Amino acid sequence: MPALMPRLLFVSASDESAHHASISDALLRAVTGDTVLVGPGRYSPSQTAERFPLYVPPGVTLAGMAQGECTIDGEGATDISFRPVREEQSLILLGDTSVLSGFAVVNSGGNGVSNQPGAHVLITRNEIRGHGQHGVLISGPQEAIVKDNIFLDNGTKRFSPLTPRGVRGRQGHHIFVQGRGEAENRVIIIDNTMTRAYADGIALVVFFDEPDGVTMHVSVMDNLIEQSERRGLMIAASFSAGGHRARIDVRRNIIRDNAENAITARAAQPLAPTLIRDNSLGLQIFDNECRNSDEGIALVGGFGPAEANQLDATVVGNLITGIKGHAVRVIGGIGFHGHAALDNRVRALISRNHVEDVKGIPIFIQGGVSEGQEEATGNEVLAHVHGNELSAAAGKPSIVVNDGLLGNAVRLAESAQPYVRVGGVTPLPT
Repeated sequence: MPALMPRLLFVSASDESAHHASISDALLRAVTGDTVLVGPGRYSPSQTAERFPLYVPPGVTLAGMAQGECTIDGEGATDISFRPVREEQSLILLGDTSVLSGFAVVNSGGNGVSNQPGAHVLITRNEIRGHGQHGVLISGPQEAIVKDNIFLDNGTKRFSPLTPRGVRGRQGHHIFVQGRGEAENRVIIIDNTMTRAYADGIALVVFFDEPDGVTMHVSVMDNLIEQSERRGLMIAASFSAGGHRARIDVRRNIIRDNAENAITARAAQPLAPTLIRDNSLGLQIFDNECRNSDEGIALVGGFGPAEANQLDATVVGNLITGIKGHAVRVIGGIGFHGHAALDNRVRALISRNHVEDVKGIPIFIQGGVSEGQEEATGNEVLAHVHGNELSAAAGKPSIVVNDGLLGNAVRLAESAQPYVRVGGVTPLPT
């Protein structure tokens, strides 16, 4: 219960006049409304007998006096987790309406910071680095704000679990958001700097084993995301179930020097060999800089086994440069890893983007294709492409349209920029 008057609980590793010598001890005594203020020093199991996870009770603020001088060092405590990714495998676990501010949070074996599912949390002005799995795990929040933090070198254990469908994935993101049932899943990620993740800078997904019908709304704004070993930003409305509704706004970010893609978004990407259907991903991608990766922005309605999933995307005002492949790639459905993709749809507005120094086709749009002999039919892309500034490689068109396998289609609005329609099946880009 809240104290009659909010209290300040002072922690110091060196000041003998402090109320507490460890953060763990202060948090055990904190109640709603209190602030645990931590003085300069290194707080760890060996130095101050910290016990992880440090649980920040509901309504409590855990604040460091100076970001560069207050360090919570896990010394390898906690571990990686997968299916589910466990919130308690983190150095700091935030309760409802709690705040974390002003720390360097470093060196966990698992995650740096997480929240109790269903909580409202604020994570601001921290340095979060050197964690075995994720820097921040946002798990089924009512609302979470991640603002003005520095992320560096997360995913140090280089964990590549085998998924239930036999595909090997990567875990080790700076920020991993997993939408969960019975939560609003509202997240704002703003003004952060993220450098060198083993997997993706940010991953926004509805993860395994959630019930049908999860909703999620995430805003990603004004961040720097660079040097990830896979993608800058990865979005998947569903990994396993159906009826999910995700709405993602991506605005004014600088996404550069990431290995595979700047942005990848999929309405349905089953990581278990069960059919998923009727997922919807609404995506706004405005005014970002996407630089120096294998591919720029990749949008897919559904990977098999997937049926009747839909991605609605608005891609406007972005600078896309230094790309080895396509600047923008859109595919309705992909038969994948032995499973069919049926009746998936992408509706896309691609307008006023500036594309330069691209070695592949600047804009490539395909109806349906398969990895091998899988069935892919009834997939469709409806696109409005106009007002883009495109520079193609010598001898290549700027916009290519390909229906793909028989029974799939790409339809462009009549006012589209000039394009080349290629018959047959253009192979699935690798």
